[in-house]
Amino acid sequence: MKIGILGSGFGIYGYLPAVIENGHTPVLLQSKVPNLKSRPELNSYFSEHLNAPSIQDLIETCDAIVLAIPPRAQYELLNRYILNSNIKHLFLEKPLGINSAQGGEILRSLDQYKKSFSLAYLFLWTDWFQELFQLAADVLNRENLIIEIEWTVPNVANSWKSNEEIGGGLSHFFSTHLFALYYKLGFNSHELSVERKNDGLRISGFNASLPTVLASINYGENSHFVIRSHENETSLIFEDENPFGARNFLGKLDNRIPVLAKYIASSLGDNRTDFTQLESFVNEIRCKVEAL
Repeated sequence: MKIGILGSGFGIYGYLPAVIENGHTPVLLQSKVPNLKSRPELNSYFSEHLNAPSIQDLIETCDAIVLAIPPRAQYELLNRYILNSNIKHLFLEKPLGINSAQGGEILRSLDQYKKSFSLAYLFLWTDWFQELFQLAADVLNRENLIIEIEWTVPNVANSWKSNEEIGGGLSHFFSTHLFALYYKLGFNSHELSVERKNDGLRISGFNASLPTVLASINYGENSHFVIRSHENETSLIFEDENPFGARNFLGKLDNRIPVLAKYIASSLGDNRTDFTQLESFVNEIRCKVEAL
């Protein structure tokens, strides 16, 4: 399968290796090839991609497409080029739209055009999430189980990921990872409460058939991610610099590639209904956050 990649950052050093690891052929815009060649850790992938002279040529060449670009650009490209194309599957990036209203509009358009799509909530393909999922499934055999997630992220100046007005920040970019996690654990949107606390977000999930899940996300000088379970005693599930482990040194392959490869492998095919339900849940919680 030919998978087009639009994006010059994570699209190159994340998606391109993951697409190749899955046995597919990535297609880049010719103008982005220098971005690939500038990263020596990707030397072994230089000869394993195709080039396209324009976005329209890339779309006409490919079976699926990766949009590893900020939410505003993703919205514009979807409407201008992609929704009315013959692309079979869309790998979209979170958040979907710069706010919940735009996210809802995109969801309706994806349904109207019958597009198969997925979103890269990569937490759901980590080993620690599988352990968390098993804990949630086993809650009937345990009493008073509480899961606590604490996530500190750096506030990077001049990055869209820190700008809430264009789809970044804790309210949109970072928190959507956690909203998707709650959905996959089995929570309904009305079982979640969200509050702003100490310039961060606090998310609480309560369901008699599930463990209580408490999550907090804040800005800090250093990135840190920890998950603990509390029952008769406290147990550490996962702790590291970030949810995917310590970052690699400059010049090494990105440590998210194995997780990204799992996501790509499991997302191809018509999962449109599954991801529509997930993203509808995420969008509803984003709306709650915007109202705070």
